[in-house]
Amino acid sequence: MCKVLIVDDNPDHREFSREILASDGHEVEEAENGQVALTLLRAKPKQLPCIALVDLAMPVMDGWDFLAALRNEPGWATISVIVFSARVRKDEPPPVLRAAAYWPKPPTTEQLERIQKWCPRHFVEAARR
Repeated sequence: MCKVLIVDDNPDHREFSREILASDGHEVEEAENGQVALTLLRAKPKQLPCIALVDLAMPVMDGWDFLAALRNEPGWATISVIVFSARVRKDEPPPVLRAAAYWPKPPTTEQLERIQKWCPRHFVEAARR
């Protein structure tokens, strides 16, 4: 299963996502803004998440700045990013960000239950089962 980092200032959205992901066997860490997420990543360089679910609008450090910092660290290049934001709308183009997926906020149960498809490390394993 995957290790997922949820970066969102909304505690209800973090809790909802954590509950769905944990019930599917994923390991979940949470950060209320980009700065806290960077601190978590730096504290555990050998235990990086497979996937980061990242909101864009947050206090302290928003998702835009977090993603810029994430992309500047070569060791973090394997982290697959899913942007989930109120700024992402179903029939509109996604924000200009390098990410594996763009989800409207809050994510749906179905999206979270299929999160493994966005993980390059575990998707093949899941497909074999």
